[in-house]
Amino acid sequence: MTLASFLLGMTIVSTGAKARDPVAVPEDLTVTVGTQGSQLAGNDRFLKGPSLVMSGFSGTNESGDGFINLEGASVSVFPVDGLGAFEGKEAKRPAYVTIPAGAVGQIFGIALDDAEAPSLYLTATSAYGLPISGADQNGDGQEDKLLTGRADARFMEGLFGPNPDNAPGSVWKVDGVSGEVSLFASIKLAGKANAGPALGNIAFDKQSQQLFVSDLETGMIFRLDMDGNVLEAFDHGTTARSLAGLPKVSHEGTARLDIRDPSFDVEDPESWHFAPAERRVWGLAAHEGRLFYAVADGPEIWSVGIAPGDGGFLFDARKELILPDGVPPLEITDIAFGPDGSMILAQRGERVGSFDFSKVTKARRAEVLRFVKERDDSWRAQPEPYAIGFASQYSNGTGGVALGPDYDANGKMDADACQNVLWSSGERLRFAPNLDERLKDGGAMRIDGVQAQPFDLSRQENSPPWKSHFIDYDGAYPDRSDSGLVGDVEIYGCQGIGYQPPEEQPEQREEEPPVIPLPDQPAPPELSILKRSISDCSLDRANRAYRCAFSIAVTNRGDRAYTDSLMVTDSFSGTDVIDVRVSRGRDWHCSRVIGASVLCLTDRIRIEAGETHRLTLDMRLAAPPRDRRFDNCALLGVGQTPVQQVTAAQMLIEANGIRSGGVDGRMGPNTRRGLEELQALLGMAVTGDLSPALFANAGTPIGDRSRQSCVDVPLQGVPLPPPPVVEPPEVFDPPIVVPLPDCNLRSTRPRGNRCSCRYDGMRKISPTQCVCPRGSRLVPGRGCVDRPRPQPVACDQATTIQRGKACLCRYDNMVRRSPVACACPRGTKLRPGRGCVRLDRPRPPRCDARTTVLRNNRCDCRYPFMAKTSNTACRCLPGLKFVPGRGCQKVVVPQPPRCDGTTAIKRGEKCVCRYPNMRKTSRTSCACKPGARFLPGRGCVSLRPLRDQINPRNVVPLLRQ
Repeated sequence: MTLASFLLGMTIVSTGAKARDPVAVPEDLTVTVGTQGSQLAGNDRFLKGPSLVMSGFSGTNESGDGFINLEGASVSVFPVDGLGAFEGKEAKRPAYVTIPAGAVGQIFGIALDDAEAPSLYLTATSAYGLPISGADQNGDGQEDKLLTGRADARFMEGLFGPNPDNAPGSVWKVDGVSGEVSLFASIKLAGKANAGPALGNIAFDKQSQQLFVSDLETGMIFRLDMDGNVLEAFDHGTTARSLAGLPKVSHEGTARLDIRDPSFDVEDPESWHFAPAERRVWGLAAHEGRLFYAVADGPEIWSVGIAPGDGGFLFDARKELILPDGVPPLEITDIAFGPDGSMILAQRGERVGSFDFSKVTKARRAEVLRFVKERDDSWRAQPEPYAIGFASQYSNGTGGVALGPDYDANGKMDADACQNVLWSSGERLRFAPNLDERLKDGGAMRIDGVQAQPFDLSRQENSPPWKSHFIDYDGAYPDRSDSGLVGDVEIYGCQGIGYQPPEEQPEQREEEPPVIPLPDQPAPPELSILKRSISDCSLDRANRAYRCAFSIAVTNRGDRAYTDSLMVTDSFSGTDVIDVRVSRGRDWHCSRVIGASVLCLTDRIRIEAGETHRLTLDMRLAAPPRDRRFDNCALLGVGQTPVQQVTAAQMLIEANGIRSGGVDGRMGPNTRRGLEELQALLGMAVTGDLSPALFANAGTPIGDRSRQSCVDVPLQGVPLPPPPVVEPPEVFDPPIVVPLPDCNLRSTRPRGNRCSCRYDGMRKISPTQCVCPRGSRLVPGRGCVDRPRPQPVACDQATTIQRGKACLCRYDNMVRRSPVACACPRGTKLRPGRGCVRLDRPRPPRCDARTTVLRNNRCDCRYPFMAKTSNTACRCLPGLKFVPGRGCQKVVVPQPPRCDGTTAIKRGEKCVCRYPNMRKTSRTSCACKPGARFLPGRGCVSLRPLRDQINPRNVVPLLRQ
């Protein structure tokens, strides 16, 4: 049974691929593809081999105006093949794809489908804040950046992508072949667009070929097909909780975010109107036919079945686990599953909001936890935490987690171990002042990005996390302590192994080796390289080693002589190479074996047109225990792996007479100083970094692997020798020797052939050791000293009960605060006689919008010089007058008027006419009305005769009376 019939009365609106109008991405803000180029065609693909996809805040403008940088990266893609051994160092990998904020807005959730050229799916987010702006009112010529709501407020440009209908509810797609960014889905509930809390995370289910998206405003989980159509919505607050016997928590839909309301505060997430914690879902993952999701309340992990046929939600939701005491109660924003079926949860710090985007979460508390599954399909109660970063108790996660392939001995990804490396997002990952001396040689200290480490190494086996790689999100390395600006992470791993970009292969000659034209020379001579095995390898059984000789021939096929430096990179596999030496080849010198390769360099060589220069290498190989083939390839130029390039740079530094600490294939401070001197010697910009231009200017450019010359040699296995047979010793009767006792010198002293107690009052417990009597302890040099008597235990009577010498918590669910006291967990309060009672979250007060503003669930006065008259209203101080929009203004007290004593008299604070039938001519004087004149002492006297003043209408009624 699916939930489609259960959710009657609910209207789901989706803007799928078939029903929506295309939303154009601004032409000046397109996906930036690095060295790979932005034109994708044919059978090429968006992701170039094994890659790391990471989301994060795009940053603010360099001008310092505090507005979002539309060209900053919201999503970055890095190559992750060839990282090598885990040594706690930074892997400096520039992003080869970045998606700017102007194209998709700010992004948290990331998902990849399982197509041959996988597409990328991104969800809009409020994880980095909800900045707003309004019309210019301060006269600086640009929009005002607002802290609280205003009538003309709108979301800041770059927060959400170009979807004017429902920007916070946008799901974006990056096509796996072309890299084109388009609006994939626009999620609404009951026809209402998302008001601002935006979406949580997104997960792809390979079995049902569909996507799941969590909504932070409604608490719903939406099910989408691969065309962007919303098929169904799952309501945890009503469906799952009712199945578990818990009270329903429905979506009200009335109290929604309105950024035009003055109660909205950029720095107060309580005013952003997220779904209640009991129904709010963020992290998602599909595993073995069920959708696992994280609920903010607890936090807890729940799951719901996915129907095998149509992929609908089954009516079987259940609670999987709740985070135990001792783990920070932070929201779980991402979920992954290990190769052994264990569940890995990534937390994100508590949301705080920031006007300047500096600290959007509370830093260095978020964990990455691994829950192991028991035999009865339950989850082990106590998780195994991972060490994320070197700083602050190794709890520096930012909410993203993924699993990728392991690395072999050559640093390449291993296709047989697709989920053996844990990738997690974090901040300040290499910042630890107490380890500065050891960390500084391994890269930058303030890395905000990702950490890679072996999946099976928990915090107990890897703290500090030296067995890790670190990659920074944007290479900015900020000095200030920003927090929460890195988001989710996904790995394109085993699918990408073996990927080769399409290119036109040069025509291969069967009899002649490939030709490599060296750059940076006018009409360059053509050099070719050919490697051959001189003879069969000879076996040295005594040392279990083979001795092999190889010839490397470099031929000038051009029409003029070649005169310059020359480097050959020789790489091998199949068995270990013990050492390599040059037996033929004047002026050649080779490095030792580093990273399954050896590099040979000659500072100056001259090869005439048509001539061939030969180099012979003698190699000593470790004899394998079974038959194997030794593969050996020679490349003209510098190899393409990081170890080979560092080795080549160190050889060039030594060849130019610069001291750099030797050739070891490792990048350190001495090597960087040597690179800076070499770059200055070559007339290049001094950066201390490796680059293709450096090798080209030194005459040893990076070689083309497609034109290398290879040879393989069969090696016969040499079985391990059997263990030596040890003959039993001859039996004879030795002379009886009484050994001297091995006295414990701390408590005894030798006396002849026995041990005696060293101090008075001691007793023997063995022939060589004594102890003090009960109630005393041994103090060297003093003997047995009485132990201090323990003080009686004073248990806290309100929270504990004394049992013997121990204090036990009085009520269930209490946590121990000290040996003599307990406390209720967060979110509850101690009620005597009842125990820990859950606190109901108080509803926000209804503040007077004219005089107050809602902050931290209370009403604060909106303007200075105001005092509270109640919990929800304020008024101006005495002597001040409230002016809406301006605050409290000073009241101007008018001066009392000077009245004309003849016609007007003072009454209170104003002048009134002294006699009837007078009218005011000014504030201080009066005059008679027309037709009368003023007589002092009598007032206004009419100028008309008395008969004219008698009205017959008034006289007749009087006569009748």
